[in-house]
Amino acid sequence: FFKGMISSDGKIIGARINILPDGKKLDKAYSLFSEELTIHDEKSNSHWDVIYKNPGGTFSYVYTLDKKRKAVKEKYNEVKEFEKIFPLLKRNAFNALGKNDEMALPMNTLFNTYMRVGNEIYYKTHKHKGLATLKKGDVSIKNNNVTFSYLSKGGVPVSIEKKFPDVYVKLLKNNLKKLKNSDFVFTNSGKILREDDFKSAFKKYCGKEFYPHIIRSYYATKTAEEFLKDNKNFDKNDVKELFLKIASELGHKKFNKKKNEWEPSFNVTIRHYIQPELVDRMLLFKTKP
Repeated sequence: FFKGMISSDGKIIGARINILPDGKKLDKAYSLFSEELTIHDEKSNSHWDVIYKNPGGTFSYVYTLDKKRKAVKEKYNEVKEFEKIFPLLKRNAFNALGKNDEMALPMNTLFNTYMRVGNEIYYKTHKHKGLATLKKGDVSIKNNNVTFSYLSKGGVPVSIEKKFPDVYVKLLKNNLKKLKNSDFVFTNSGKILREDDFKSAFKKYCGKEFYPHIIRSYYATKTAEEFLKDNKNFDKNDVKELFLKIASELGHKKFNKKKNEWEPSFNVTIRHYIQPELVDRMLLFKTKP
């Protein structure tokens, strides 16, 4: 059970383990010498089993495989519920544009771009942005096309260009005119948007709270479902093309050291954003006739 060590210069090295003292397996391995390592027996499905501090100062949360399976099932049940209510949500958010509703603009941006929301703490720590921490200099408008260019989570460069309706573009232009390049674009009473602001907006527009991140899982899973519905036969290249398309829309990339550039990568996409049963079906590769 006891593995790993601390090197002479203070680094955590050696083997890691993926098991708790009671024998339950975890979704991620950890070192017994990790900084601020904490293990407990909390039974709640939503509570972590192991937590430790990473070298960069962030924390890793580790769960048992049983908890993870239950969480995944609950997550995609929530996505299904979101799918049913999404048309009403979009309609009400769109109708709120120009009606002195500060959340209408960011919510319509979220629904059209699927971008991460981000938060003030992550921005101050890493200078990486999301919808809530975009600044005027990150946004450009040409006709009805709006481009958002910024460094996202993990330092990944993101450039999203989407076409928006006239009422959205007019409202965004008017807002940008009042700002300096260093000002945040989307705020609530002058303050940076928080996750709770988005959750409250969801409830206002459709009667139920959702975490804003659900829009990303909804887009990925819905796109996979439509692919399977429209394609009775497909091969490995078709599936790869689909995964890369979804990854590109969500800003999932990896850095290619040989090419010295960022490129779309669907590893995170298929592990965390598409319903696992759909991924399994697509990986069967029904060969084209």
